[in-house]
Amino acid sequence: MPPKKGKGKGKKKKENLTEEQKKKLAEQKALAEQEKITRRREVTNAFLKLKKEKEHELIRLNTNKLLDLWRPRLRKLKIEELMDDYKAMRNAFERAFDKKHNLMKDLRDNLDKNQMDYDAAVDSHMYNVDKMMEFWRKRLQEIRDAYNLERNKLIRHLEEERNRIQSYQDKSLKHLRNAMAKTQNHFKEQSADAKADFAVREEEIRNKGVEEVHIVKAKMDQR
Repeated sequence: MPPKKGKGKGKKKKENLTEEQKKKLAEQKALAEQEKITRRREVTNAFLKLKKEKEHELIRLNTNKLLDLWRPRLRKLKIEELMDDYKAMRNAFERAFDKKHNLMKDLRDNLDKNQMDYDAAVDSHMYNVDKMMEFWRKRLQEIRDAYNLERNKLIRHLEEERNRIQSYQDKSLKHLRNAMAKTQNHFKEQSADAKADFAVREEEIRNKGVEEVHIVKAKMDQR
């Protein structure tokens, strides 16, 4: 019975609170609840952080232990892997070396063969050049001899032609001089004849003129 009474008094007390007091009381409860949640969250985060750190430490310790246990095995496996890589690389290198060596040998053989072929070609070419030079040297000498022969013939022919022309010129000049002399003599004779004929005709004309003057004068005297 007493608790019921007390409970009834509490209800009565609550009923006597104002709205503003109720609002403040609700805000205080909400704030207290928020602080409680915040503290709980902080405690939980701290616990989780501590647990995570312990787990990380445990993992690190376990990892170190595993590494200590597996390091020799891992080293052996790594060495075996490196040896396999070394053998593979060595085999590849030897194959490449043999291939390049064979290639260089083939190239050297081809080079020697090409050099021999080149030397043979050069010798053949030089032989042909010498033969051609000898041929053209003989041909040039033949042409030179033929040229000298023709030149001498032409010189003799020109000399004969010059002598013939000179003789013809001398004869022509002599004939021309004789013709000129004859022409001059004939011209002189014609000139003398023309002068004599002109003098006779002049005298006849003069006499005829005198006669005509006398006739005219006689006629004038008769008138």
